[in-house]
Amino acid sequence: MATIDDAEIGRLARLANIALADEEVAPLRADLERIVGYVTSLSEVDTTEVASLAAARVATPLAEDAPRPSLPREAALAAAPATTEGGFAVPHCGE
Repeated sequence: MATIDDAEIGRLARLANIALADEEVAPLRADLERIVGYVTSLSEVDTTEVASLAAARVATPLAEDAPRPSLPREAALAAAPATTEGGFAVPHCGE
């Protein structure tokens, strides 16, 4: 089973822009270790008799590509938690 340490949990929390209380770290670590363990176990599944879908072609219907008016800037920014210089303000990730 994969082992995930507190530093990795902290890094993932920063990347996800979430704050974790100390009591949330252990249950999250256990969940993530189970998820990683499951995904790792998938590599052990025998797929030799399974046909490859790499070359499968599926027709995807496309919507008509027609120009239409865009949302006014003021309307788009009205629901934004923060704006700057006439646009959306986003937090800077230090990593």
